[in-house]
Amino acid sequence: MKKMFLILFSLVAIFASAQNNLPQPGDNILNTDMDKFIGTWKWKMGNDSFILILKKENIAIPFLENIRGDWGIGFHQYILNETIIEDSSSYSGTNYDDKKNTVTWTTDRNTNNPNILKGFIQHKTKGKSVEMTI
Repeated sequence: MKKMFLILFSLVAIFASAQNNLPQPGDNILNTDMDKFIGTWKWKMGNDSFILILKKENIAIPFLENIRGDWGIGFHQYILNETIIEDSSSYSGTNYDDKKNTVTWTTDRNTNNPNILKGFIQHKTKGKSVEMTI
């Protein structure tokens, strides 16, 4: 009986403390770990190249009520054998609300490693997206 009480008490304590960590209406979730990824990243090999333009914005989180947070958006250009396959870089001056971005990203908080970027790149011409980890 004593063991059952301890198990039940432990479960209640875990769930109660987890509830306190959940965002509350009015919260603004900041992520300074994202700052090191902001900018233009270029890769080139021969006639092929890939460019990522990454930005961070503080937005109203779409799926949470009255909660703001840092969110990564971006734009990309992919050139294969000197032929442009995808290019959203001309929209890099827009923001999240304009819905022109082709990249969404954040740092990987699940592993507590602030040096891992996770996100998605949309291949608009094919109507697909690719998951990325950097």
